[in-house]
Amino acid sequence: MDKRSIVSLCRHDDITRNYFHEYAESMGINVDFCPLVSRTEKDVVEAAKGYSAIIASVEPYTREVFKALSPELKAVHRFGVGYDNIDVEAARDFDIAVMIASGGNAAAVADHAIMLMLALGRRIHLYDRATRRGEWIQRPYSQLSGKKVGLIGFGRIGRILCGLLSGFRCDILVNDAYISDDVFEEYGIRRAEMNEIASECDFVSLHVPLTEETRGLIGMNFLKQMKSSAFLINTSRGPIVREADLVLALREGLIAGAGLDVFEKEPIDADNPLKEMDNVILSPHIAFSTLEANRLTSEIIINNLQSFFDGRPCRDVVN
Repeated sequence: MDKRSIVSLCRHDDITRNYFHEYAESMGINVDFCPLVSRTEKDVVEAAKGYSAIIASVEPYTREVFKALSPELKAVHRFGVGYDNIDVEAARDFDIAVMIASGGNAAAVADHAIMLMLALGRRIHLYDRATRRGEWIQRPYSQLSGKKVGLIGFGRIGRILCGLLSGFRCDILVNDAYISDDVFEEYGIRRAEMNEIASECDFVSLHVPLTEETRGLIGMNFLKQMKSSAFLINTSRGPIVREADLVLALREGLIAGAGLDVFEKEPIDADNPLKEMDNVILSPHIAFSTLEANRLTSEIIINNLQSFFDGRPCRDVVN
């Protein structure tokens, strides 16, 4: 294989795969597609042996994986922005670049978050089920317009979501220690402590990466402070929320409901209690994936890898 041999281990849908292939080909790059049936270290090594670059999903990239794929492997590029499944320090030790597609799916995730807010507030999932059963229920629920929304994390997704929420005349509180006061002033939002967001907001939406600092960030202490009429939205990473605490809070009515696209274990177990709760809307870690976002992400990845192999600066290398 040449120095630019690339393999995608992602489970692309046919439309995304075809577009990815066509765009890569138009740029003079060939990509082999080898979607993983299971996602173990052994599977990664067997599928990617000999390749110089991997387009990665959520399978594990550990020190052992990098050792087995070195020295041929030069880059791992996530089909997205989260890279908590990649041992970045180990990649650096083996001189392997870790790359992300920054901005590729931010609008898609923001759309999904606001969709969950609207659906939860109006209980659209319950209306749908009742109407299909032939029941004509017209019970009033809650609107998003004019509500107070708390955003934990204010990166690309949070900022796009902020713009969407402004159209609903929402009062927006944000917790993000890494964002300057100038940004808060620019967006017309208020900086708030975690306890303020918990106690004041009607919707709380999570938009932080999974790190040792954020793992288990939302637990019973936070949930107990939330209003009983409030909703929690998580489109970031499952382990940011202590799932057992969330289940208890939902059962005891400490909060009104939750919209979850991510979970501590994915796919979720058949007996996960969240599946039986009427005050929860679930989706299968799909917030990032729209036709438009997948096309943009594909273009970003190919352009990044081309720059990387040409020795030109690449803005999306995280190590």
